[in-house]
This record gives sequence, structure tokens and C-alpha cells, in this order.
Amino acid sequence: MNLARVLHRLPDLRMHLDARNELAVTIGSRTQVCGPHALRLLEIFSRPVSVNEALEMLKPSLTGTQDWMLALRTIQQLETAGVLIEEGGVVSEAPFDRASMHIDMLNDRVRTEAFIKAIQQMVKPGDVVVDLGTGSGVLAMAAAKAGARKVYAIEAGAIRQQAAVVIEENGFDDRISVIPGWSTQVTLPEQADVVVGEILGNDPFGEDITDAYRDAVRRFLKPGGKVLPVRVELWAVLMHVPEKTSARHRFEPAIIDAWEQIYGINFKALRPADASANFTVAPQTAKTWVALSQPVMLKQSDLSSGEETACPEVVEMVATGKGFVTGMLFYFTATLCDGVQVTTNPQVAGEDCHWRNVVRLFPEALEVKEGQSVKLDCVDGYLGASLKPSL
Repeated sequence: MNLARVLHRLPDLRMHLDARNELAVTIGSRTQVCGPHALRLLEIFSRPVSVNEALEMLKPSLTGTQDWMLALRTIQQLETAGVLIEEGGVVSEAPFDRASMHIDMLNDRVRTEAFIKAIQQMVKPGDVVVDLGTGSGVLAMAAAKAGARKVYAIEAGAIRQQAAVVIEENGFDDRISVIPGWSTQVTLPEQADVVVGEILGNDPFGEDITDAYRDAVRRFLKPGGKVLPVRVELWAVLMHVPEKTSARHRFEPAIIDAWEQIYGINFKALRPADASANFTVAPQTAKTWVALSQPVMLKQSDLSSGEETACPEVVEMVATGKGFVTGMLFYFTATLCDGVQVTTNPQVAGEDCHWRNVVRLFPEALEVKEGQSVKLDCVDGYLGASLKPSL
């Protein structure tokens, strides 16, 4: 690592410090569990300093060469996660720069063609368009094809460099400007008629889409301008998650018993760890599971107004069949414009859907009968929801 490089931390971070003094930093839907000295390093990098200067400032806290190496590794972790960025405000290496991510998105024809169709409906000749998180540039070029006079394609990751070449080779560089940085941190020379962005994660609200659009509407959009998507909804459905699947994400009694037989060691103390667990699954796989309730909408965001309905603390759900509820599956529906939607609903999502469904495993299975009412406790948020029978 070049110790002379100047870095500073992003201004908008969410941090969680647990009882073990482990720090987790969240940017959008991405969470990075940090190594030693992370809290102090984030304080040091609140202004631009070189890596070498940061280590010197940290030196009184370091106990030796090994501790120095651990601190350096933590800096590398934070930079790779996009928490620390180079002087100038551009992310040096972002997880969304991976080729595989953009391959999956472009292979997802339902997603990409839906966005292009919506752009064709909303963008008029002569419009100015802002594309939040342009990635490969496909939506920016769709806007130019629809007649946009100017497109500002904002992208924080290094993928913007390849996108600029693609845009130039397709003859759109006279109308599309690739703008480096996060949309909340850049300024534009003029206001737009349309703001478009595909910044939806597996958890649609995980990438702070509502806040990003509030900022874009306030600073970029002309009065009466349009946004795309216009609305995002988060839905939940009670499921019987197959035991083979849940056993890959938490310590199930059957696998613990098997290990005891194989190794002759009592592993029962592992059982309480991650009794509740969150993971993701492809919609094509989730489609084969048994749903035990009708979907219930937990949260909704109107991206044009910035109005967001908070997830209720308690949600009443009714069982649609007899069985054992072992988890809950989330999916989203995004309305791009009138008559055009994308969704991760397993019953509807396309075979090439690149998004995955978030699944919440409950600590214990709950046996239900058709028509039985159960309560979903979302006091700790929908990703920390628990289930109990209604009295």
C-alpha cells in the first residue's frame, strides 16, 4: 500500500459498535465489519491525511509491529469498502465496480428493458436527464436515444471510466457527461427534467434510495420534473424455509448431532449462535418454497415527494395454510412509471433476475393452521423481526 496516498472518510456513514467493541460501518446496503483501531482511524480520516500521517497519529495506541500491520490492514479494509476515499472525493475502489455485478444486471433483461421502456415514456426530446449511479451507462444512453439534450451520468465507482468509453464509442459523448462522485456530493450546471436511477439493492431501502432521491429532487430537478422509479414497496410473506437451506445459515440440531457423531465432540453450545439469521436467495429458488401467508406491505416510499411510510412495529399476518413457519421472505416492487414495474416477487420475477430475496430465519418454528393470525414484531426493524402467535 502506498503510504503517501491521501485519503479521507465519506461524510455519510452509519456505524454500530457492539458489546464486544466490534465496529460495523454501513454505506447503503453494504456493511463492513472493521478491524482494530477502526473508530480512531475514522476520526483521523475525518479530514484528508496521508496513510503514513494517520499511522503516525495512531502510533501512541499501537503496541508493536504486529499491531501496526493490523492497523494498516484496517485502513485497506475501509478503503476497499469505499469508506475511505482518495483526496478529491472519488471512491478509489468500490464493490459495485466488479464486472460480475454489471454482467448480472445487463443479463437481467426484464430489469434493463423495463427501465429502458420507462425512460422512453418519460424522457422527451430536449429534456435534461440526471442518471444516479450510471454504472455501465446503459440507462444514460437510453435517455440520449429517447431524445435527451443532455444527460449527467453520475457514478462514484471506477466503472465510470469504462462507461465513458462505451458512451464515446456509441456516439453519445456530445450529450452525456460522466460525473465522478456520489450524487449527494456533486453539483451540476443546470437542473433536470427527469431524474432516473437504478440504485435498488436486494433490500430496496438498503442503499438509502429515499434520501438519495430527496436530495436529487431538491437540488437537481426542475419544479414539476419527473423521477424514475416513482414508488418503491417492500413486501413480506411467511415461509416454510427448507431445512437443508436453513442448515447452511445457522447451527441446526440435526447438523450438530451429525458433527458429534463424526468428531466425538459436543457442539451443542453453538446452537444459540445465529438462531435468527438473515441471508439472500435467488427468486427462482424461493419460488419452490411453501408460502404460508399472503404478502403484507411493510414499507413504501414515494420518490417524487420523498414521503416514506415507516415499517409498523407490529404487523398482523394470517396463515393461508397448515404448516411450520420457519422464516420470512422479503421482496420489492418498484413502479418505474405508469404501467411499468420491476419486482423480486418469486412468483413473478424473471429467470435472469439479478436481485435476490432477503430471508429472515426465526429462532423457532411456529406451527400454524389456515386462518390463524400471527403477529410480526418489527420493533427492531424488519430485518430483525420476530414472530409470535396472536392471543
